[in-house]
Amino acid sequence: MNFDWKDLMFLNWQHLMYFLVAADMGNFTKASDVLFITQSALTKAINNLESELGAPLFEKKGRNIKLTVYGESFYENVTAAAAELNGGVRKIHDMIALKSGSISVSATYTMCAEYLPDIIRKYRKKYPETDFAIHYEGTSTILKQVADGATDVGLCGDYDDTEKKYAGIVKHKILEEEICLIVPPRCRLAGTEYIDDLAILKDENFIINSNSNTGTNYVFNKMCAEAGFKPKIAFQSHDDHTMIGLVSSGLGVAAIQDSPSLLVNKVSVLRFRSNPPVRNQYLVYKKDRYMTPAVKAFVEFILEQAEEEARQLKERQEAMKGIRGEGQKD
Repeated sequence: MNFDWKDLMFLNWQHLMYFLVAADMGNFTKASDVLFITQSALTKAINNLESELGAPLFEKKGRNIKLTVYGESFYENVTAAAAELNGGVRKIHDMIALKSGSISVSATYTMCAEYLPDIIRKYRKKYPETDFAIHYEGTSTILKQVADGATDVGLCGDYDDTEKKYAGIVKHKILEEEICLIVPPRCRLAGTEYIDDLAILKDENFIINSNSNTGTNYVFNKMCAEAGFKPKIAFQSHDDHTMIGLVSSGLGVAAIQDSPSLLVNKVSVLRFRSNPPVRNQYLVYKKDRYMTPAVKAFVEFILEQAEEEARQLKERQEAMKGIRGEGQKD
């Protein structure tokens, strides 16, 4: 404690608040109306405060009042103290809300299955009473829910953020997912394991997600354009599991995120030998929507985790460069 608390024991906090209101209103009658007390009660409180301080705080100016030099000095200090105390009260309220808050999250399948469980487990070590409502959706649906205020935060794939409908959405890249190709077990390329160019599949039928301009499709369309062909779309599906089922039945090939939670069906996986395409995953939320303390803390936690993951990845990459360099010397 860096002050002598005994010097403050004689001060009445209510009288201090009366003093601030009277100073702001510049009139005892108006101030008493705002405070819902009689003018005589207000005058008595101010007189008591002046008596305790040993200095006059107000002087009359016609029917109004104005601060004395002592009052002006005291007003600055009391205002600062009130703001500080008010901040403390709000902090306590925020802490209470943080402990018992509820957060709604809409996320793509892999984020629901592979990312969120670990993130929530870590987060609830700090805030064990926070409740989560998690919804599995496609990227375009997630973006719509965020824009409409139907969900607090979203975890989604790539999209064209220059589109007007996404103007009010804030996005932060939090991780990358490698994109691979899946082909039927009897496909001519089954068992190939690695390919160098997507153009090798230009004559195949493709199966895509029905959300044509977001998520993996956004990356897939760019891949095809770079490979110099327009894909033949045989089927469209609304979810990844159905896509995998269609591929395993021999109805086409598909681009999909390289995910252990997805690639459990009878399909053959083709990965790119070098410069594999990636699907970015973003944390998104509505720019002008009020964030509860719980939601704000969760957003900050995810960004901190993403920053730490990026730092560790960079360290691993630097270490691998060092190992390769030593190997070349030998």
